[in-house]
Amino acid sequence: MRLIKKNIDRGSSGELKLEPEEQEDMWHAYNLIAVGDSLRASTVRKVVQTTDTGSSTTTKKRMTLTIEVVSVSYDSAACALRVKGRTIEENEFVKKGSYHTLDLELHNAFTLQKHEWDSIALDRVEMACNPAHQADVAAVVMHEGLANLCLITEHLTIHRQKIEHTIPRKRKGLCGQHDKGMEKFFDSIIAAIIKHINFQIVKAVIIASPGFIKDQFYQYMLNKATREDERHLLENRNKFILLHSSNGFKHALTEILQDPLVLNRLSDTKAAEEMKLLDQFMHLLNDEPEKAYYGLEVVEKANQSQAIEYLLITDELFRNIDFNKRRRYVQLVDSVKDSGGVVRLFSRYVNDISMIINPTIDEIAQELEKVESKDANIKIERRINTSINFLDVNITNEIPRPHGGIFTMIKQIQKEQNEVEMEIEQSMRGEPAPKKRKEDENREARIQNVIADRGNRSTIDFLRGIAHNLSFDHFDIREQNKFTRSSAQYITMYYFHVAQTSLINISLLYHCRDRTAHGSHAQSFVLCDADKLVLTGTVGKHESILICKYGSFTYWTRSLRAGYYSLKPFSTSFWQNDKENRHFTLVIHSSVQLDLTMKHKPAKFLADCLI
Repeated sequence: MRLIKKNIDRGSSGELKLEPEEQEDMWHAYNLIAVGDSLRASTVRKVVQTTDTGSSTTTKKRMTLTIEVVSVSYDSAACALRVKGRTIEENEFVKKGSYHTLDLELHNAFTLQKHEWDSIALDRVEMACNPAHQADVAAVVMHEGLANLCLITEHLTIHRQKIEHTIPRKRKGLCGQHDKGMEKFFDSIIAAIIKHINFQIVKAVIIASPGFIKDQFYQYMLNKATREDERHLLENRNKFILLHSSNGFKHALTEILQDPLVLNRLSDTKAAEEMKLLDQFMHLLNDEPEKAYYGLEVVEKANQSQAIEYLLITDELFRNIDFNKRRRYVQLVDSVKDSGGVVRLFSRYVNDISMIINPTIDEIAQELEKVESKDANIKIERRINTSINFLDVNITNEIPRPHGGIFTMIKQIQKEQNEVEMEIEQSMRGEPAPKKRKEDENREARIQNVIADRGNRSTIDFLRGIAHNLSFDHFDIREQNKFTRSSAQYITMYYFHVAQTSLINISLLYHCRDRTAHGSHAQSFVLCDADKLVLTGTVGKHESILICKYGSFTYWTRSLRAGYYSLKPFSTSFWQNDKENRHFTLVIHSSVQLDLTMKHKPAKFLADCLI
C-alpha cells in the first residue's frame, strides 16, 4: 500500500489518500473502511441524457464521486472490494443523495475520511504501508492431478493458482501414459512457481502432499532446472521444505503450519509466529486452563488487574457497525498495550477475543513460598514495588559448600515413594507382591545400620550416609497429564529414544479419587516406532502396538530394539464427558536411559497411528 497524502491526527478527524499495490492491500482497505466513513474514488457510472425532443441516450462516463459508506463487501477469491453508499457531494451527472457502488481496484487511489482515527485504524495504515509486511512463505499442496499454490502473509492466505490435470491410471505393463501425465502435471506446477513466487522476498517454499508425490516433484523440478538452466530455482533450492499433508486442498495448510517441525524451520517468518502463539494458547487452554481464557467480559476483568500477557483478537470485531462496541474494543487494546501486554490481530484461525495471562502477584508469592519451604537452608527475600510492578528476588544458600549427594537422595526417596504407591495399587488389585532382590535387601540392611548410628553422626554426615547407599540401577520416567475431552482436541505424544535393545515397562495409571472403587472407564495407549517420523511423517513401520484395558491401570512390558518411538495415551470414555478428574500418570521403566520429549499433535495423528 502506498501512502500518497496524510492529513489526520490520532483520536480526531482527518483524511488520507492510499493506493493499493498488492492483493493483500485490498484486505487492509476492507479493514480500514467502516460504515459512516467518507470515501472518494474514481468510478464509472451510466449517465442518462435527455434531449429537447424527449429522446434519451445512455452513456458510461468516468467520474470522481464521494460517498458516505453504507456497506462494504470483500471477495476473498478475487481480492475485490465493493463499497456501497450515498453521494454527499454535488456532481454534474449525479444528484446528491443518490446511491452508488465504488469498485476499488489495484493501482487506483482512493481518499478515506473518518470522524475519528483510533489507534487500531492508524496501526492498520502503518502495517499496510510497511514494505516489510509482505508474503514471506509460499506453499504448494498437491495430490495426484490437483495442486494449489498459495502465498501466506501475516494476515492473509492468498490463493494464487489452482492446477488440475487428468492423470491416466496405471495399468499392468503400461505405465508410460501415467508417467507422461505426471510430467505434464509437474511442468504446470513449476510454471506456476516461476510465475507467482518472488524468491527475493519469500523465505521458505513448502511442498506438501500425501505419499511420495512431493519427493517425485522435487527431484523432477531440480532435474528440469539443471537441463534448462533455471538458475533461480537451483540457487534457492535450500528454501524448499518437503512435508506430509493429508490431501492437496487448501485447507491442508492449517495442519501443515501447526506441525512443530515446520514452526522450527519457519521460526523467523510472520506466519509461523502467528501459528506458534495460537498453538501456545490451545495447549494452555487444554493443559492449564487457568492461564488461558476467551470472552470479552473475562478479558476486561483480567485487564483491570494488568494480568494479560498476550491478547489474541480477530480484526472482524473492529468492523462492527456499532460505533460504541468498536470503541470498547479499541480502548481494551490500548489499555493492554499500555500495561505491557502484546496484542496480536488475527485475520484467520481466531474468531473471537482471547488471552494468555501473566502470573498474578499472589501466584508469584505462593510459588516463592513453596520453594522456600522445601529447604530450611534456602532463604528468599522478595520486594514488589507499589508504583511500578516489578519483582526483586534474592536467594541465599546458608550451606557453605554444595552437597550433591543430598539432593540425589531426595530424588531417590521420591522415586521409592512412587514405587510404594504402585505396589499398593497392585496389592489392591490382588496381584502378588514382587520378590525383593538380594541387592535390594543388602542395601536396606546398610541403610538400617546408618539409622541405628544416628546419634553418633552429624546431620550432614547422616544424610550423606543415606545418600551413599541409594543406588540407581534402573531408569524411570514419570509424566502427569490429562485425557482429552473430545476427539478433535490435540493429543500429547511422548517421543523417546532407546539407545540399545532394552526391556521396557509401560504403565498408565488413572488418578482415582476413591482408591477402593473400581475404574469405570477404558484407557489405552498406542506405541509405534518413529524412526521415519521426522523425514517422512510416517510411524509404525516396524512396531504398532495398541493396548486397551478396562479400569484405572493399563500395563505392558516387552523388549524393544534400538530406535525412536512415539507413545500416545488416550481414553474415549472421557469424550463428551463432564468429569473434572481426567488426570493420569504415565510411567516408562527401562534398563537403559531414555531421552523423552513431549509434542502436541492434531487428533488426526492418533487416527493415523491406529490405522
